[in-house]
Amino acid sequence: MPLHLYKTFRLGPVRLTISHRGIGLSVGTRGLRIGRTPSGRPYIRLGRGHWRLEKRGR
Repeated sequence: MPLHLYKTFRLGPVRLTISHRGIGLSVGTRGLRIGRTPSGRPYIRLGRGHWRLEKRGR
């Protein structure tokens, strides 16, 4: 099992994530988040707790 290290900064509804792959950015509230991964792929994430629906772009 690989080890993933990252650091997240929250600035109101904006979340900035720094990892070994780069910088990711997302906007939203708990339960709905829209953003881009460090590799530039867009995504939409819906859910609460252990239940999550995620749509990733190419």
